[in-house]
Amino acid sequence: MRELGVRTLVAEEPVSIYESLAGKTMNKDDKQEKQETRSTDAPQQQTSAPPPPPDNAPDVTAELESVTSLAELEQRVRAFEGCDLKKTATNTVFARGRPDKGLMFIGEAPGNDEDLQGLPFVGKSGQLLDEALRWAGFDVPQDCYISNMIFWRPPGNRAPSMHEISACLPFVERHVALVKPRLLVFLGGVAAKTLLASSAGITTLRRGWHDYQPASLDAPIKTKALFHPAYLLRAPGQKRLFWRDILELRQEFEAVQSTSSTSSTS
Repeated sequence: MRELGVRTLVAEEPVSIYESLAGKTMNKDDKQEKQETRSTDAPQQQTSAPPPPPDNAPDVTAELESVTSLAELEQRVRAFEGCDLKKTATNTVFARGRPDKGLMFIGEAPGNDEDLQGLPFVGKSGQLLDEALRWAGFDVPQDCYISNMIFWRPPGNRAPSMHEISACLPFVERHVALVKPRLLVFLGGVAAKTLLASSAGITTLRRGWHDYQPASLDAPIKTKALFHPAYLLRAPGQKRLFWRDILELRQEFEAVQSTSSTSSTS
C-alpha cells in the first residue's frame, strides 16, 4: 500500500474519484431549480439571521389606515422604531421614480450602495435592472416607481429575517394601496412569496401573472414576479428568461397605457 502512496485505509473497496465527481455533477443538475430558487430568495450575501424577536413586536397596520399620502407614509417609515435594522443602517431607503405612471416594483432589501445613497436599486443590481428596462423601451425615471420590502440594509447584506419582513409588511401594503399601480412587479422570492402568500419559489412564480389585492383596495392589481437582478449577476445564464419577462412586462405596460388613454378621451 505504501508503495502506491497510500498512508491510511478509509474503505474496503477502491473508489474512483471520477465516478464520484460525475455523481456529484448529476446530483447538482437534478437540484438546479431548487438551488436557483433558494439563491433568488436571498439576492444578497448570506450570513446567519438574527435571533427571533419578542412576541410584543409592534403592529402598525391599524395606524397606517389613516395615512393618505406617500409623503406621510415615508415620514412614518422614517419614524418607525419597530425594526432593529434601523439601528445599524446609515439611511432609510424608501423609493425612487414616479408613482403616478402605473408601474411599481418591489424588491427585497437595500444593499451597501442603497444604504449610502438612501435610494433603492442604485448598486450593480439596480444598474442591471435599469439597463434591462431601458432595453425594453422604458424611461426608467419617468415610467417606473421602485421600492423594497425592507427599508433598511441588513448587516452584512444578509437576507432579512421573518420578523424584519413582518415589521415592514404593513408599510409595504399601505405603500401599494396608496400608489395604486396598474401593474405591480415583485423582484425576487422574498417580495413574491410574501405578498402573494405563496410557498412556491421564484422560478415557479415568475411563470405567468398573478393578482395582488391589498385589503384597502376594491380590485386586485395585475402582478408579475421576476428574478432579482442580483441573482442574475451570479447566474448570468438566467438573463435570457429575465429579458423575456421584461419584454412581456413592456407589452402589458403598453396595453395598460393604451387603455388609460382611451378611457381619458372617451
